[in-house]
Amino acid sequence: MNNNNQKAVNDLTATKVIRCSLALWLLLFSLAIFAHPGQQQVKARLDDYRSAYPEIEFILLNTVNEFDAILPLSRSLGKSVVNLDYEHPEALREQLIELQEYRIGLMLDEGSASASLFGTPDAEITAKPYSCLITLSKSLLGRDQLAATRMMYNLDDEQLSVIPEELHLDNRDFLLYAIDHEVFHCVDVYLNGFLYPQTYDPLKACNDRAQAELKAEVFSVMAHLSRTGMKKGMLKNLVYARTFSLLDWDVEHYTVDIINDISQLEIEGSRGIKVLVNDALKYARDVRPTFPEYIEFLTAAWVVTQKYGLEKNDIPAECHVLEDHEPDPEKIIELSADINDVLQAMNYSP
Repeated sequence: MNNNNQKAVNDLTATKVIRCSLALWLLLFSLAIFAHPGQQQVKARLDDYRSAYPEIEFILLNTVNEFDAILPLSRSLGKSVVNLDYEHPEALREQLIELQEYRIGLMLDEGSASASLFGTPDAEITAKPYSCLITLSKSLLGRDQLAATRMMYNLDDEQLSVIPEELHLDNRDFLLYAIDHEVFHCVDVYLNGFLYPQTYDPLKACNDRAQAELKAEVFSVMAHLSRTGMKKGMLKNLVYARTFSLLDWDVEHYTVDIINDISQLEIEGSRGIKVLVNDALKYARDVRPTFPEYIEFLTAAWVVTQKYGLEKNDIPAECHVLEDHEPDPEKIIELSADINDVLQAMNYSP
């Protein structure tokens, strides 16, 4: 057999392996729908997004093994696959794909939520020009009533036992909120281009991540209110969880003002996804803080979180430049008051 014929055989074999891997993945996903009650809700919600954006294949990955079945992405998503989340030169395209493979595997291993959009013009497993890979904590899909609360507060069961039950997050509401939040990141990239511009400034990079999270939070809160008929209980508890997470330097997800403000709006029920997306993008543009305003918040957070026991070494090294910034005393008082209110409501002492 000559080299050309051998290459054709190898290519055909690789294609069959890819398609078999996809068939196995789809079978496992279908079986999981019956194994986990939350999966039915997730599947229905992802179908809504597929109808709204037929150019994108939305793929939910539940386990590391499911992800391993489609690795390397240059095989399953095509040799021309490109990550669209980050601005980057063509010369770094393949390296960024490898980094995303590592990051997604890490998210699955830690049970963290994430989403990444890839350009997939020659993908074998989707035949669509875009693919959104989504990870969620598998515990959210089961019957553990504390799954969402445990995930958001990042506490063990003994620590959670002191938190009043009325502050627990409803699993079903939170699961759909989480799907909306993560999928929006992909939709945002699809509509507006990369989320993270190239920069050498670590605080600018932090601000870019916070801006992306703000937009996703605006959309997921609006979608929750539209879907539930303005039920606000889960959102109130989400505010507690976001504030509590600030004590671990989760500054990019500190969106409590946004959640509170949107909760006061009248959101019509059963609004279409595209309408909600457009409304969320417009609202986010109007309320997002400027870069100096965000640095002002970070500087206050630098002082306040350490006052509540966060070690300086537990704050990312690139943020240590905040030590040279002069904090606004009013911001410190405001942030401290918010944290005190949450800790008292939780009966928790850090």
